[in-house]
Amino acid sequence: MNTSGDRLKALLHECGLTSSDFAAQRSVTPQHVNNWLKRGVPLARLDELADLFCVHRRWLRTGEGPKHPNPILRNFPPRPAPANTPSPLSVHRGRVLNVPYHEVRNGLLSPA
Repeated sequence: MNTSGDRLKALLHECGLTSSDFAAQRSVTPQHVNNWLKRGVPLARLDELADLFCVHRRWLRTGEGPKHPNPILRNFPPRPAPANTPSPLSVHRGRVLNVPYHEVRNGLLSPA
């Protein structure tokens, strides 16, 4: 992968999107997306696409640096909350409250 277009193509593949589907979602013509894939992502679109795919702008532009904002956090699963240990947020006026534990997976909030 030498160009931002190559990296965009890989990101589309990772997400299971065709360039036509991506063009329709972004309200641009398929020719625009094909140009980005061949010539590279325009500088004016780098921030938008980096945010959309949750990657660093620098990585998308040059291929340098980490791909994702928090690569260390992606290597380890979230730690579950300790069972039966009241936290300061779960104690209210001397009573222990049942506070559900949720975690974020793939950008979605789900019960643990």
